[in-house]
Amino acid sequence: MKFLRNIPKAKKGQIALVRIDLNIKAGDEHASLRVERAIPTIRHLLKKGYRVTLLSHRGRPRGKERLLSLRPFEKIFSDVLKTNITVFENLRFFKGEDSNDFAFARKLAKLGDVYVQDAFAFSHRKTASMVLLPKLLPSFAGLAMQEEIEKLSEARRAAQTPLTLVLGGAKISDKTPLIQSFARKADHILVGGGIANTFFYEQGIPVGDSLFDKDFSIRRFDLGLGRSNFMIPIDVVIRNKRILDIGPQTAELYADIIRKSKFVIWGGPLGDTDNKEFWGGSKRVLEAICASHVTAVIGGGETTSFVLKQHKNLPKRIFLSTGGGAMLEFLAGHKLPGIEALK
Repeated sequence: MKFLRNIPKAKKGQIALVRIDLNIKAGDEHASLRVERAIPTIRHLLKKGYRVTLLSHRGRPRGKERLLSLRPFEKIFSDVLKTNITVFENLRFFKGEDSNDFAFARKLAKLGDVYVQDAFAFSHRKTASMVLLPKLLPSFAGLAMQEEIEKLSEARRAAQTPLTLVLGGAKISDKTPLIQSFARKADHILVGGGIANTFFYEQGIPVGDSLFDKDFSIRRFDLGLGRSNFMIPIDVVIRNKRILDIGPQTAELYADIIRKSKFVIWGGPLGDTDNKEFWGGSKRVLEAICASHVTAVIGGGETTSFVLKQHKNLPKRIFLSTGGGAMLEFLAGHKLPGIEALK
C-alpha cells in the first residue's frame, strides 16, 4: 500500500480524485468529523500542486434527490481551504456505483490522474469508486485513512480486559461481525438503540412503532441471547409508542460497567440523536468514558457528531473513528475491500 507521503509532485494541470465519505445528515455538515478529517489530505495535495476533485456518496437516494446533493460541500471545503474545490455529485445518483460497474469506474478514472482513498468509513463496501477505481489510476491511502488503520490496529493489539462493547444505532447487520467476534472475548456487551429493540422483538417483548429490524434473526447468528456478558436495557424511555432511549437505570448500570473497564469500543448512539430529550443514555456513557481512565475507540457518523457536540477536546486515550460499520469490522479482524484494493 502506498501512502500519501509517497505521492509525487503534480505535473501541470494534474487532478487528484479523492474518495472521502460525506454521508452526513443535513444540519451536521459543518460539525462533522468526516469533513474535518478530510482537510489535511486535501491540503497536502494542493501543496503538491494537484487540483482536487472530491468523490463521495450520501444517503440512499431514489434518483437525483436535491436534499442528498453534494453541491453544498463545495462551499464548505472552498471556504476552509481558501481555494476552489470541486465536489463531484453524489455517486449514488449513478447506478454504476453500488453495482460495482467497471464501465462506471472507467468514466470516473477519466476525471483525474491519481486516486487517493480517504474514505475509511466506507471501506467495508465493495463499490466502483472504492475497489475498481484504485486499479485504474496510481493510488494512495490518504492521511485520514492511514491514521485510522494505524490507530485501530494499535487498539486491536492493545485491547485490555475488562473489555466492554457498547453497541447502538439502527443497523444490527453492521454490528453482527463484531458481536460474533467478541462474544467470547468481551467481558460486557451493552446494547441500545434499534439493536436493543430488535432483541426485544426476538424475545416477544412489544416494541410498538419503535425502530427495529424485523427481518433479522438474532438467534440464527448466535448473537448472545442468554450469555451472562450480554446486556439489554432494563428500562427504556418511550414516547408515542416508540422506544427512543435507554432508561436512567440502564444508563447508570452501563456507566458503572464502563468505569470498571480498561478498554471500551463504542459504535452507535443509544437513543434518538435528533432530539436532545433522548440524549440521556449516550451522554451518561460518554461521561463515564471521559471521567474514568479507560482507553476507548468511538465510531460512526451519528455517534462522533454527538460526541463532538458534547466535548471538543477529548483525552488522547479516546480515539474517534470516522467509521461505524467499517470500524467494527476492522476491529473484528475482517479484511475491508476498500483497503485491500490499495494493496
